[in-house]
Amino acid sequence: MALALLLTGFGSGKAAAHGDLHDQIADVTRQIARRPDDARLYVKRGELHRFHGELTDALSDYDRAARLDPALAEVDLGRGKTLFEAGRPADARAALERFLERRPDHADARLSLARVFVRLRLPAQADAEFARAIRLVGRPKPDLYFERATALASAARLDAAIRVIDEGIARLGALAAAGPRSPAVSRTAGCCWTCAPSATTCSTSSPPGCWSRAERSRLRAVLAHIGQRAGASLRRRSQT
Repeated sequence: MALALLLTGFGSGKAAAHGDLHDQIADVTRQIARRPDDARLYVKRGELHRFHGELTDALSDYDRAARLDPALAEVDLGRGKTLFEAGRPADARAALERFLERRPDHADARLSLARVFVRLRLPAQADAEFARAIRLVGRPKPDLYFERATALASAARLDAAIRVIDEGIARLGALAAAGPRSPAVSRTAGCCWTCAPSATTCSTSSPPGCWSRAERSRLRAVLAHIGQRAGASLRRRSQT
């Protein structure tokens, strides 16, 4: 019974979200009818189609926007994300690199390109883009470090993966202490990292700036993944 209720709630929430997107798409379509030569409206509708999983419609809108305004850089950003989601990473790479030629300091595009390189199995290029994205984000989320470390571990670069986790520990701990926090929060900022692999040793009511239970769980998963890769590497070496 409880499971049925959970599934019902999940489905209704998802349906409501899709309903909201339908309304937004309809609204932008009405705006396009009034201003059919506004390229930015097609980009906006393309993004909504992408969020809704309508990738063919999204690409069609980006193509229309490009014809109306070839200088509009955001077209290639939207195209790149859509092509990636459509399982076309090589085409996504080309679009995102075109966008970054004009907007080299765009953190979201750098992150999107990093994910494309992961899909293309180009770990060195992926890590370089993750590093650029992290530098460009003022206050990066722990998940950004987790994703970079996981990509490195998947490419058997275990030492580099651990260094990324250490880098995140140093940077996010420093940010928590440097922000508009109370002295008590600053003193406990390090706990968010040092006890993260063991949720039982951290307070469940961590101060602002500390890691949430979900983030601690994510870190444990990343470290476990690194450990599994390390174990597999050692087993292969022992067999040679």
